[in-house]
Amino acid sequence: MFNMVIYVTVSKKWSEKRVQDAILMRLKLDVEGNVDVNETALIISEELRGKKCLILLDEVTDKIDLNRIMGIDENPNSKVVLASRYDDFCKCVMKADELVNVKPLLPTEAWNMFQKIVGPSISNPLIEPLARGVVKECYGLPLLIDRVAITFKMKGEHDVGWDDGLEQLKRWESVKLVGMDEVLERL
Repeated sequence: MFNMVIYVTVSKKWSEKRVQDAILMRLKLDVEGNVDVNETALIISEELRGKKCLILLDEVTDKIDLNRIMGIDENPNSKVVLASRYDDFCKCVMKADELVNVKPLLPTEAWNMFQKIVGPSISNPLIEPLARGVVKECYGLPLLIDRVAITFKMKGEHDVGWDDGLEQLKRWESVKLVGMDEVLERL
């Protein structure tokens, strides 16, 4: 369907320049000198002209002016997908055409994702039951599984570290913030 897919993690510390740099890197374009945001947007827009491009922006929490960053209005064949935890933000602020609610993974899918990220240490007979407990605490939320798996991967084959980590995950249920209840409960 698309000639190219561009994936950018926006995160809390995003800037127009960081998003543009990620897009430029994927397009294999090198912009020399002190080029401002508008000039870079023109370069990106020209490169995308006539191509079908899917642009995936992950962890979006602030308004992003896609026209200013990449001249998206000049490229009607390109499509943008925003991933955000906030439905109202996508509808009202970013004016998304359509919302897709991502459901939690099934237990086997969650386990497979976790296993793939953590790697071989998970097959240790002392670690596997703890790892399954960790996955259960993630409630099938892919972003949470990803972050937790990266953290647990660093614990290697030390079952004490896994046991402590699992206990810490279980203690998080008392933390609450407005709008983040579900995510923080799972974290």
